[in-house]
This record gives sequence, C-alpha cells and structure tokens, in this order.
Amino acid sequence: MPLRRVSEMRNAVFQNQYAKQTIFYYIVRVVDMLIGAVQTWILGRWLGADGYGVYMTFITVTGVFLLFFRFGFVVSTQNLIANTDEKRGKEILGASFIIALINGTIFALTMFVLGFFIDSILNVKIGKYLILFSPLLVGFMLRTFMYAWGSGTNRIISMSSFLLLMRLLEIGIMLFLFFVLNRKSVYSVIVAVFCPMWVSGVGFVIYLRPVFVNFRENFKAIWKVNREFGLKVYMGQIADQTTFRLDKLFLAYFRVDTTVGNYSLADAGTRLIVDFPAALSSSLYRSFAKRDSISPRVFRVTIAWLFFSLAVIYIFAPSVVEALFSDAFLEAVPYIYPLGIAGFFQGLYQPINSFLSCKGKGAELRLVSFTEAGLNLIGNIIFIKLYGAMGACWVSASVKFVDFLMYILFYWRYINGKAKNPSR
Repeated sequence: MPLRRVSEMRNAVFQNQYAKQTIFYYIVRVVDMLIGAVQTWILGRWLGADGYGVYMTFITVTGVFLLFFRFGFVVSTQNLIANTDEKRGKEILGASFIIALINGTIFALTMFVLGFFIDSILNVKIGKYLILFSPLLVGFMLRTFMYAWGSGTNRIISMSSFLLLMRLLEIGIMLFLFFVLNRKSVYSVIVAVFCPMWVSGVGFVIYLRPVFVNFRENFKAIWKVNREFGLKVYMGQIADQTTFRLDKLFLAYFRVDTTVGNYSLADAGTRLIVDFPAALSSSLYRSFAKRDSISPRVFRVTIAWLFFSLAVIYIFAPSVVEALFSDAFLEAVPYIYPLGIAGFFQGLYQPINSFLSCKGKGAELRLVSFTEAGLNLIGNIIFIKLYGAMGACWVSASVKFVDFLMYILFYWRYINGKAKNPSR
C-alpha cells in the first residue's frame, strides 16, 4: 500500500504542468551552479590570479551597468505578456525583442565609450576588453529579457532549456579554446561567455515565434505599463542592487577576524533554499494573472520545502563542508544557521513577490526594495563593525524577515481590497 501511494503521488506530480516546470527549472539552476563551480576552477587554474581578477572585474562592471540600462522594460514586458492573450502576446514579444536590442545597443555603446576612460578612473585593466567586445554585450541584455519572456509566456521548460544550452555552450567553447587551440586568455573567456548569450537569446525568441507587427501600438502599450509599473520596480531595483553585497565590502573594510571567504561559502551554501520557491513562482507567474489570490497549496508546498531544506542544511552542513573543502573551512558553518533563516524568509515571500508583480503593484515592490536597501546599509555599518561576519548574517536574516512582513501586508491589502471591490 505505501508503495502504491508513493507511485500515485509521483504520477500526480509529473502530470502537473507547474510541478514539472518547477522541478525542471530547479534542476537547471542546480546544474548551473555546478557548472559555475567547474568554470571557476578552470579559470583560476588557467588564467592565474591576475587574469581571473581582470575577468571578474569585467563581469562586475558590465553587470552593474547593465542594471541601469533595463529602464523597467524587463518587468513591464513580463507583466504585459502574462496579462494578455497568446496572439497579442506574440506581438508584445516581438516589440519587446526590438526594445531589448535597442537597450542592449545603448548599453554596448556606453561600455565602448567607457572603455577609453575606465582604466584611469578606477585603476583597472579592462578598458581594451570593453572596447573590443562591446557588441557582444547586447547578448547580456537579451539574457536578462529571457526570464521575462519565459515566465510571461509560461514557457518555463523551454526557457530553462535555452539557459542550460547557454551554459553548456559556454563551457564547450571555453574548453575548445583552452585545450584545443591553446588560447588561455581573458579574450577567450569573454568570447566563450558572451557568444552563447546571443545564441540562446535569439534562439529562444525564434522558438517563441514573435510577430513583428503594429510596433508603434505595442510599444505604446509596453510604455504605458512601464510608466505605471515598470519604472517603479526599476527604481527599487536600483536602490536594492546598489547596496547589494555591501556586507562583503564592509567585512573587508573593517578587517574583522573572520574572512570574507568563509562568509561567502556559507552564503552560497544556503542559496538553494530559495531557488525552489523562486522556480515555483516563475512557473506560476502567468497563472496569477487569472487569479485573485494565491492558492493555499502554493504556500503549503513552499513552506514544506523550506523546512525540509533548512533541516537538511542544518544537519549535514558540517560534514559537507569538511568533506568538500577541509576542516579549515569549518569556521563557515556557524554562519550557515542565520543565513539559512534569511533564506527561509526570502523563500516564503517568493510567491507573493511574483503575484504582486503580475498584478502590477510597482509602488509596493519599490517600497520593499527601498526598505531593504536602507536596512542593509544601516545594519551592515553598525553590526559588522561590532560583531563581524556573524553580525552580517543576522542583519541579512532580520532584513529578510522585515521584507516578508511587508509582502504579507501588501498581499493582505490586495486580497481584501479585491473582496470589497471585485471589479478593481
């Protein structure tokens, strides 16, 4: 009987569209993390400390600037596609692809110009790479839009497949350049990383079959949503991301007795807690457009996963850290516990974040981002100086708890307002 029950549950899971999408997307995220670890090992081994440092500086600078050139169109596109029919959605997709190319071109031209000055301004050595490879950076923008197109159209498995293809091409090209052509250089790495972004971005759009008609009308529709919703989220993201990872900067600045490496290891080890609720929320994004509330089942699944994953991490963290690294890294284990709590609360609000985004609640999402940015800044300044890395851990847990409370409040307001005024 128990075996039959397990078999029935397994069949029910794999016959459910959202379950299949969530599991597949989560597996891809785990594989992506593993490929990233292999990539880091390869780059560190063959580029050396200096070359790897130059490459990471290039990635950091372009990644930070990319955020400022999205202008809210990513979330606006996602919202509009999810809230329209399939035929109109293909037109919106076509218009948003043109917008992505325009945004990407502006971004690439800015990086090209910046390449002539950045070395002297920031005392780095990436100027020549920005000048030479600026056209490839358009692919960076396309990759960003892929998430909006995938969740907006509910093509999660297809999106995940193209993201996985991008990673596999990246590793394949890198290994070919390194070991076959013996081109072990930063130039080779940038080509290997950014060319697959172009391939996957364009390939995914072609797969979705966009329709390139009524561009002016569709652009006006996208701009209307962007003005009412996207720009608000964009401003919140700017505030949030400009304070992103201040914890590591302050740890280095105050020179506390714990290393940034141990803290980073603990942080990376708890990310998988959040990845499953994030994958589930992406899978459900389009369905939220037709619902006035989130199904209790979604919350039950999310909570069950969070308790399970938290228990696994708490029980096995010391053994895993020692087995994969060495006992020298056991100092990272105490940080896993508060960071696990942070991941728990962050996972709890993923469905609500996705729901409010689908409903166009830009002002609410912006307020959460502004609050998170302010609390992170103040908390890290005070508590890292006093308590070191453990202070940073508890700041993170506290901020995510506050975020969770704010999301609950905004969600409660929405469903109560909808109950009083169903036509709203």
